[in-house]
Amino acid sequence: DLLLSFAVIVSIVSCLGCYGAYVAEDKCSNDESNWWLYIYFVLVFICAVLQLVAAGTVLVLINDFKQISTETKEDLSSQLQDLEEEMIAYFVLPENQEKWEAIEEELECCGWNSTSTTDPLTDNKYCQEHATDPDLAECKTVFLEELSAKLRPAAAVALVVGILELLALISAFCLIRAKPSYVDK
Repeated sequence: DLLLSFAVIVSIVSCLGCYGAYVAEDKCSNDESNWWLYIYFVLVFICAVLQLVAAGTVLVLINDFKQISTETKEDLSSQLQDLEEEMIAYFVLPENQEKWEAIEEELECCGWNSTSTTDPLTDNKYCQEHATDPDLAECKTVFLEELSAKLRPAAAVALVVGILELLALISAFCLIRAKPSYVDK
């Protein structure tokens, strides 16, 4: 749903840009036709700023996590602890145990905090079958490794797309500024 809504927004913004460029190139059009380009410019500017801020924040947090203040770490840690407790309570329910076992199979891990039987999420078929595997890690460690491995490339892609959006902004701005010269001729 999120990806589909993002695609719809991108399509609408792209159509505004194309229509604005078409109207700007039309030598018979009046000055009101620039409004399409202004709308396009503002929407792309908002998207670019949000994207660049998000990508920059992720890149900074990945590289400088050790330098975050202890107070912030403690606050974040307590929030993550609450989230972990809610997640464990959800997956311990009998109707959700199959979902958790599928996660364990996908990540090739067992339990959340520990692979021992003290973790309530180790009481399933997958963990029992792999209990003697010395390389079996707890899912929390595997999940965090996967997340950190995928965040950096995602942030880099967001940064590149943000730069491309800035180039689109420059193009729209050039078309907006060039408009009066078309009308005069």
